[in-house]
Amino acid sequence: NLGISIPQLLTLKHLNEQPDYKSTMRRLRDFLSLNASTVSGIVARLESKGYIARLPDPNDKRSTPIVLTSKGNELIKKSNESLHERISKNLDRISDKFDSGEVSRETLLEKGLLSGRFKSLPIKVLGNGEFNKSLTFKGIAKFSKSAEEAITKAGGKIEA
Repeated sequence: NLGISIPQLLTLKHLNEQPDYKSTMRRLRDFLSLNASTVSGIVARLESKGYIARLPDPNDKRSTPIVLTSKGNELIKKSNESLHERISKNLDRISDKFDSGEVSRETLLEKGLLSGRFKSLPIKVLGNGEFNKSLTFKGIAKFSKSAEEAITKAGGKIEA
């Protein structure tokens, strides 16, 4: 909903993280792990929207640094707020549905919300950073000592 692609947003964020808000095409290519023509297209589209500018380097005529503009910086701030708000709202909805029993661990797995190493980790339903629902975990190989304590403290069980 910001009107730019993820690689374009990553480019803006990369520029924002540089001490002088500048980068070169080579550094952008390396950072994005994309080929030169793809990065050129990304830079061209961002430049046409006014989010970045290409400035000549008086010391090196072969190089044209790419610089983040104030308009690009504003978009980054907006994207960070927007992303944080969306994640927060989604976590609240999932937590509420989990608390009410509408959503099970299996549903979260099916929807891809738990994957990779998270498939076997405890579901942490947040309430001030604490488990707020009694959960039983079956067939999970190992928990850290602090996870075991948190599960037990919340009235949960770990079964082999």
